[in-house]
Amino acid sequence: MAEPLGDARLTKHWRAHCKRPCPLLHEDSVAHSGEHSLEVQLPFLRVLVPDFTFVPVALGTVRFKDLVCVGEAIARLLRTLKEDVLLLATSDLNHYEDDATTRIKTARPSTNCWQGMRAGYTTPAATKGISMCGLGPAVAMLTALDALGATNRTW
Repeated sequence: MAEPLGDARLTKHWRAHCKRPCPLLHEDSVAHSGEHSLEVQLPFLRVLVPDFTFVPVALGTVRFKDLVCVGEAIARLLRTLKEDVLLLATSDLNHYEDDATTRIKTARPSTNCWQGMRAGYTTPAATKGISMCGLGPAVAMLTALDALGATNRTW
């Protein structure tokens, strides 16, 4: 992927393993064609770790059981790797409202939103009016972290 700080390389060996643990994980260039979160995150990653490689995952569903399947598959894969991996999901918690409303909504503890997601409530109405554009990736990532036994959450 061409970036202002140079091309970010895809992790080829990791990419090949992603498809095995969950049938929902497959290569789809169209899924990434309109996605903009990578263009925001990649420059930061390039500055922090200039030679990093990555595997982009775009999720177009908010079906809770599918997101759990993806998260658990990622956790199984990460358990087999002999390398350090950063698992990153990016979003905003309020996608459509003014700055004052956004500040109020993002000041709420994110753990409340996550507890609702864990219960299977993944629609914006069920997560207390949070119009989170990256809800699916957040659920998958947090599911993976739970499955890996993560206990420290910095929100």
